[in-house]
Formats: sequence, C-alpha cells, structure tokens
Amino acid sequence: MFKAKIIEKQEYYKIRRKVTLAGFLAIFVVGFLHNMFLFHLGFLVIYLALAVSIVVYLIKLRKELISVSPVNHIEIDNNKIRIVGKKGSVKNEIQISEVQEIKLKSSLSIQDENLNSLFAEMKGKAFKNQISIKTEHGIEKFDFILDSHYMIEQLKKVIKSWKEQGIDVTT
Repeated sequence: MFKAKIIEKQEYYKIRRKVTLAGFLAIFVVGFLHNMFLFHLGFLVIYLALAVSIVVYLIKLRKELISVSPVNHIEIDNNKIRIVGKKGSVKNEIQISEVQEIKLKSSLSIQDENLNSLFAEMKGKAFKNQISIKTEHGIEKFDFILDSHYMIEQLKKVIKSWKEQGIDVTT
C-alpha cells in the first residue's frame, strides 16, 4: 500500500521556498561572520543581530508552513484510492474499477533529496509529485509529498497491478 501526504494549498510551495532561502542565508551569514567576529568585537554584535533576526524570521516561516502543511493523506492500493483525514476518517474513496485513466508524473522525487532539488526550489521551480484520476464524474488531481524511496517502490508495485488489471496508466 502506498501512502503520502496531500498538499491541498498551493501556497505551501511558496512558503517552503522562503524557508529554503532563509535557511541558506542563515548558513551563509553564520559561516561568513563566524570567522569575522573573531577579529573584531563589532562583528560579534553584527553577527548576533543578524543571527537573531534570521532565527526569528525562520520561526515565523515555520509557523506559516505548519498552518498550510498537509493534514490529509492519500492511500493507494490495488483496488482503491482513499483520501484519509487527520483522525483516520475516509473523506473520499475511488474504486479502481470506476477509473477511466490515471496520470502520474514520469519521475517521482522526495523533497530535499539532493542539492539540485533545493536549488530548483529556491528558483521557484519546486518539483511536484502529482496523480490525476479520471472517472465518469470528472478529473481529480492530487499533489503529494513522498517521504521515502520505499513509498516510491510501493507506488510502482501498485501501478504494475493496475496495468495488469487493464487500467490506463500514463506516466
């Protein structure tokens, strides 16, 4: 069974970008000024002021990120796709037998997996894992966050099962 958190608010990506940028700024400031304040007391004051202001800003951003963070998650197995709420209640369930077409991005990625993904996120090009499910009632799209390579492998197994069942899966 595949499980992942669903991103319901697109502003999540904007706030994550700010957090990433602020984190890199913090690393730069700490690294650069750490060596400088050893030579002069005035740099120590600048270092502390910048460090405190960056920490306060990061705390504010983290609170914003938590407010838009995923609450629901998606559970996918060979026979159904479920949207599950915070307390385990099923909010939506789609039987695979009712599905006409499923589209997935060809490559799946874990957030912050490598430096390239971090730099892409800082440029505003966050990688989005997305599944699109077409039924007779319409198309539903879900952005989701992968937390491990194990879940990627689980999703690949489910996709293989769907293809064996004759479901049109596009990647």
